Amino acid sequence: MVRNEALTLELCAVLLGKGEVNAVRFGMVEGIPGVALIVERFDRRDGGNLRCEDFMQVLNRRPGRDHQGKYNASYEDLGAALEFSSAPVLDRRRAFLRLAAYVLVGNVDCHMKNWSLMETATGLRLTPAYDALNGYVYGAQGYTTRFGLLADGERAQWDSHDRTRLLDLAARIGLPRKAAEAALDSLKRKKEVVFARLDRPLGLP
Repeated sequence: MVRNEALTLELCAVLLGKGEVNAVRFGMVEGIPGVALIVERFDRRDGGNLRCEDFMQVLNRRPGRDHQGKYNASYEDLGAALEFSSAPVLDRRRAFLRLAAYVLVGNVDCHMKNWSLMETATGLRLTPAYDALNGYVYGAQGYTTRFGLLADGERAQWDSHDRTRLLDLAARIGLPRKAAEAALDSLKRKKEVVFARLDRPLGLP
């Protein structure tokens, strides 16, 4: 899973740009066998803590004792949380691009605690992507291959996502169709770079 998350975030960085994805690297941690994923804290700056709230906190919702409440949220809820951004139009586009990238890399576990707003010089803004991995590959082991957010009360299977469904999700989070189509076209231009990365050994079993 360590290598999976590292690769998934690397591919997201290719699709979205490095500044849009949390920085990670492989390393060793004393006392822990095997390779570890060293995750940079984006909410630390100049020795201090920046205000950072995941979307469950933003919407004042509790995850519950079983922590399953984070899945009891819709794409419309995602859009509602983005209303608290100081630049909601820009962050809706960033969020939509991220959703589309998550479809491409199989990151089905994109629940509401994996989205956050963070304090910046211009107010609260969407944080870089974090905690992303291809969960779809674990379907044969009994893990869900449905996405972590609801559309009309249901979580859609990964392989049911296409351009039409993505444009529907854009409308649900409040992004106009023309902006969504332009965003998808920008991802399409990254195709050759992504395929070139996939032609190299992945380091995954």
